[in-house]
Amino acid sequence: MYRKILVLLDGSQLAEAVLPYVTEFAHIPGSEEVILLTVLEGRNSRTLRISEGYLRDHVTRFQEAWRKNGGAAPEVWCIAVSGLPGRAPDTILRFAEDNGADLIMMSSHGRSGIDRWLMGSVAEKVLRGADIPVFLARSNGNYPVESKGFKRILVPLDGSEQAEQALSHAEQIARSASTEVTLLYVEPLQAASASAWEKKDTAFRSRQGEGLATYFDSIVSNLKKAGVGVKTKVLSGPPGQQIIQEAEAGFADLIIMSSHGRTGLARWAFGSVADQVLHSSP
Repeated sequence: MYRKILVLLDGSQLAEAVLPYVTEFAHIPGSEEVILLTVLEGRNSRTLRISEGYLRDHVTRFQEAWRKNGGAAPEVWCIAVSGLPGRAPDTILRFAEDNGADLIMMSSHGRSGIDRWLMGSVAEKVLRGADIPVFLARSNGNYPVESKGFKRILVPLDGSEQAEQALSHAEQIARSASTEVTLLYVEPLQAASASAWEKKDTAFRSRQGEGLATYFDSIVSNLKKAGVGVKTKVLSGPPGQQIIQEAEAGFADLIIMSSHGRTGLARWAFGSVADQVLHSSP
């Protein structure tokens, strides 16, 4: 699924928050190649040399760590490329397309790196513009030296086919890491209608529950057949807020969701919900 993985770095420690997780994805069956990429805004030979040396150091570290752990490991290489000022996201997306990347991995923030990107802005634009999955690591400067793996994955669903595109990724990751998956459905309520929902008769709420049970049945069955531990949860309230709260309460290591979605059972504005989760998730 992730045959070729593109990892974005800007030279800052914040951006390096993604590095501990690269090994997790590189060891998923089918992964063959990891590319470390830095985009330089403008053409400066000195900065280019510094960037290339920085990236080569990380390539060596990955190679040594993977040799030490034994087993099959993907090829890893690096490149620093030049782009127009302010156009780093376009350069990244074009590089990913031209090189057949299956996954983009980057930190949610970075600053004061080799070329002083505003990684947060770049991450948002890459996420919105990418046609392939994007993994974002939360960065606060206190990231682990090694990832502890993904033990709990949260998958928000709204009943739409686009939201369900996250399921194949959850299955693949969970199968390789013995991870439990929680499927979360949020019934969106406007503040003004919350009390009305509470007043709905028992029969109506029972029918609503039956519909959700039917919706979850085939999804849960397929995941269990694949050997994935799975549970479901239904909440009501603002979708973004409920997803974030459930991630915190359930100690989720990874949230997998579509960044684009259309009206499903829950009628979420999925893109805006994804943006809220991106900015506020733990």
